[in-house]
This record gives sequence, structure tokens and C-alpha cells, in this order.
Amino acid sequence: MIEVKSLTRKYGDLTVLHDVSLKIERGEFVAVTGPSGSGKSTLMGLLAGLDRPTGGQVFLDHEEITSLTEEDLSRVRGQKVGFVFQNFLLVQTLTALENVMLPAEIMGRADAKEKAEELLTRVGLAERMHHYPAQLSGGEMQRVAIARAFVNYPPILFADEPTGNLDSLNGDRIVELLLDLNQTYESTLVLITHNPELAGLSDREFRLRDGKVVQVVAHRRGLRGKASSPNGRSGSRRPVQKRGTRSGSGVRK
Repeated sequence: MIEVKSLTRKYGDLTVLHDVSLKIERGEFVAVTGPSGSGKSTLMGLLAGLDRPTGGQVFLDHEEITSLTEEDLSRVRGQKVGFVFQNFLLVQTLTALENVMLPAEIMGRADAKEKAEELLTRVGLAERMHHYPAQLSGGEMQRVAIARAFVNYPPILFADEPTGNLDSLNGDRIVELLLDLNQTYESTLVLITHNPELAGLSDREFRLRDGKVVQVVAHRRGLRGKASSPNGRSGSRRPVQKRGTRSGSGVRK
């Protein structure tokens, strides 16, 4: 689903990414970790077509995006990519429903409102659809942002520290929700995090340092839900820790 070849990004004399090459499979959940300044956010911006590399290539779903025009990049992002940001980035003058509808309306979907209502219900905000961001808690705003990211059912979802501004309880709920939707819609999830426990839930973890991938760790969860024990035997997917039962809205309480 994502392939990177010899990716480099320089800002003046500063090289932020050094000759990075990697592949991410369709449906895989990948965590990108590393200390501040290691190049994590720069890498995500390049993978998502939000920034241009100094050298190298990025392929999304077999389409090379580094040489596309801005118009074609916008098309690719609209069709193939969803985003969840640490600071939510909701439009303050729009309701929760209108925020979620926005990407679908931009794509010209006639069912934008129906899909937005469906996703907001799924994330437990059926009663908060007509509230503005200023009327929502941090956890609620992040759930709106997640619903917005999934409204076009993107095959690739990028999440940059989605729990960074939340307390541990809301952070855990957001993680469960992301993984639930990721599996439901079979999307490829690329998540930047400083949280080792969250990284440990991924299929693979790419560890960055000084702009280079210094280690790739395969976690027990395993690619496509298969895990390998030290003796090479396959095991079952490691479940996300549950905090209760699933409600009818699809959100754990």
C-alpha cells in the first residue's frame, strides 16, 4: 500500500531524513517512533503528500506521488488518505456533523450527511452532532476528528500523536476506537507515537533516530493478525485491552 524509495528531506543545510526506504502492506498497522527531532512528522508529511521530498520517491497504492501536480496530489489525498492530528484541527465555526461531512462534500458525495451521522453514532456522539468544537471535550473532539478521517473510507489513515493531548482514559478509548475502525474498514494505519504501549499494539514498529530508520520491530500482533512466537509458531492477534462491554453505538464504555 505504501512504498518509499531512498527518501531524503533537507531544509537548507539541515538534513531531516536520510535515504529512508520502507514498505507498508495493505491493511497493516504500523507505528513510527523515535525521540523528538528524529524525523517522524516529516516522514508522515511526505508519505501523505503534504510535503515534497528533496530526493527519492513515495508510492501510495502503486501510484507515484512525488512528481504529481498539486491538483493531482489533492485528488490522491481525497481518494486515498485520511488524517488524525494531535490538535484535532476541527473547523471551529462548524458543528461536529458539519466537520465530518466536509471531506465527503469536497469529494462530491451525495451521501455525505448520512455517512457523517453513521460515523458519529459509531464513535458515540449521536447526541453531540450539532455541538460546536468549543462545546466538546478533548476526547469528544478527537472522536469527531476520527469520524472525519474515516468518512470517505480511505484505504490509508495517518495519525500523528492522536492521544497526545488526552488523559490516559480518553487516550485508551481513542486507541480502541482507531483499531476498531481500522479493522472494520480494513484500512492501512500509520501512527506516530511516543507511547511504547501503543506502539506495541502495531504489526510493526519503525524506530527513527537522526532521520534514519534504525530498527524495525515486528510485534506479537503480527502482520494481518498473525503472530510469531520465539519458536516460530503462529499465535493469535493480541487483543486491545477492554475497559467494559461494547454498546450499541460501537464504542466501549
